[in-house]
Amino acid sequence: MFITFVKGYKDTENIPTVGENMGRPRDPPLSEHEKEIIRETKKKYRLGARRLELLIDRDYNVHIPHNRIHRYLLDVGLAQSNAKKQKRRRWVRCSALMNRNLTLQG
Repeated sequence: MFITFVKGYKDTENIPTVGENMGRPRDPPLSEHEKEIIRETKKKYRLGARRLELLIDRDYNVHIPHNRIHRYLLDVGLAQSNAKKQKRRRWVRCSALMNRNLTLQG
């Protein structure tokens, strides 16, 4: 990363700016047509984002990723985020096997 800054400085003689236009580009916002498709499909089938993705592909021949569908449903209020799925889980290697072995030995 540092090398790219040095190269940019040598090429342009300007100090490169940090934090502007860096990282992965954001997805373009959903069009009104896509929003309408999502609303109609959600109203018709009453399913989650992953299933709606497949149904929208099948019925409308338009591919909208399920994470964008879910983000839109959250914004509109047609989906709820689960607090248990939001919390960070601690990773423990082989915790189930270790617990089983401890109970068998003791």
